[in-house]
Amino acid sequence: MLTRATGFLTYATSILLVFSGLASFPFYALVIWAIMSTMIGLVVWQQVDEAPETARIRTLGRTASQVAVAASLALFLVGVLVAETVSVFGFVSGAGILGVLALAGYRCAPRARRPRRAGDPPATAGDRGDPRPAVQSPAALPDLDVEELCWAWRRSYSQLQVVRDSGTREQLVLVRRACLDELERRDPAGFRRWLASGARAGSDPSRFIRDGRGLVDPGADDAG
Repeated sequence: MLTRATGFLTYATSILLVFSGLASFPFYALVIWAIMSTMIGLVVWQQVDEAPETARIRTLGRTASQVAVAASLALFLVGVLVAETVSVFGFVSGAGILGVLALAGYRCAPRARRPRRAGDPPATAGDRGDPRPAVQSPAALPDLDVEELCWAWRRSYSQLQVVRDSGTREQLVLVRRACLDELERRDPAGFRRWLASGARAGSDPSRFIRDGRGLVDPGADDAG
């Protein structure tokens, strides 16, 4: 109950300060800040769109343009909030109030998880208990058979949903990038078929990839 009340007061205070800033700041200042926020959002768009993981498979159902719009809007509103708080309460007091609002917002924010979709690998207890990648190094991937390679790809995705350590996340991303390269090397035609089928970040490519034995059309059985 206390957490809900704190969260409500935090959001209400932030909203009031933002609206106060929008009403009191000169129009030209708001326009300039909106343009700057949009430019930063475009930079974010370019960075996200060119990321290796994003270029091949769209993760979490978010496109680069959606990320850019959200970043621009968030930056604009946060900028108005900071400027209005400092303007009303002064630099020292305003900085303290902003710190309290940020801490309260972080503590009270719901830890929502992305809804699981069909075909996504389940996050098992082992994934949460052992945050290390299923494959410790990309150098180990060439020694795996296709089934093991696909399992490493899917398990690394479920681990990314629960791991918060930046070093481990970077290692997981490197392994996933190497998994994609290795899958494409094993069976380029099968890899392209997997992508064309609407491959997701946690989907299983094993029925498309054949390790040097030729491509087996997944729809061949149905046709027969």
